Amino acid sequence: KSWIVRQPRITDAPAPAAVVAQRLGSNYPNPFNPQTTIPVTLDRDASVTLEVIDLAGRRVETLHQGSLGVGRHEFVWSGKDSFGRQVSSGVYYTRLVGQDGRSESRPMVLVK
Repeated sequence: KSWIVRQPRITDAPAPAAVVAQRLGSNYPNPFNPQTTIPVTLDRDASVTLEVIDLAGRRVETLHQGSLGVGRHEFVWSGKDSFGRQVSSGVYYTRLVGQDGRSESRPMVLVK
């Protein structure tokens, strides 16, 4: 008996998923009162979540969830939670989570 063994060619492999380069910029002004601007830059269209979290890791507010186009985008946070209540002075983090699960965060300081 003889056996024929076929090796898959490189071209037979599925194409790797495109990795989106995402960048969460530093908010400005920082420290801030009453609001701050948070820049986000993407190198291609992608689905992302941008949220504000407190020092305990609890989500305070979701600033964006869904698709964004390529380029620079700016989001404004006015120091309020998802119910519209003013939060207390302190350190908060902006967190950007991409569709591939990668995330980055930056601190910001709300002063009153």
